Amino acid sequence: RTEPPDLGAALRRVGRRRELELAAVAGGGGTSGTALDSATALKHLLALVGGEALYDAALGTYDLSLAYLVGTHSAMDPGEFVADLKRLQDIESEPLRRADVDARLGRWPSCVENLLRGGNIAGACEVAERRRLFPHALAALSDVVAAEDPAAPKEPAVEVRREVTRAYAEFLSRERRHEDAAVALLSVGESRAALDEYREAIAWRPALALAAR
Repeated sequence: RTEPPDLGAALRRVGRRRELELAAVAGGGGTSGTALDSATALKHLLALVGGEALYDAALGTYDLSLAYLVGTHSAMDPGEFVADLKRLQDIESEPLRRADVDARLGRWPSCVENLLRGGNIAGACEVAERRRLFPHALAALSDVVAAEDPAAPKEPAVEVRREVTRAYAEFLSRERRHEDAAVALLSVGESRAALDEYREAIAWRPALALAAR
């Protein structure tokens, strides 16, 4: 047993056991009495951590049917968790649905990644600024691009990186880290904006070198 318990892994096992039980019933074979059934296993987990904590853990697997299963076996108000799950189900984009769950659970790095995957670049930059996660966002972009269709044009990915980098540079500039902002801008070819940042930093040597290009 892990400490603290890995509720997500335990819930996934419950979910798989539930699927096997339903398949056995559908096939006319009934359920096995030798193994711990899914309902009993779920009751043990509920007794261990409580309904709300287990519901959040189920949401953390991104499996809404599993979260519903936990809700129906707990003492939670159906009016609350059913509406919550319907709102999530109505989010058509899977990455944005996951980002919503991540934000609820405070999983901010994952939230930024899923916002990027879902195309909500402004939202990703907002979270990255509030949680100081711009370096993570820029690193995650490589994984996001790698997951794209190889046949898709690469221009949008370049524009996304430029947009995130500009937002990062603005953040650095507000923090009076002008030279760092300049370096970030140069990485996406924003020479004029980088020159302005070097001037703000009174960093004349790199400013003059850049102006001479």
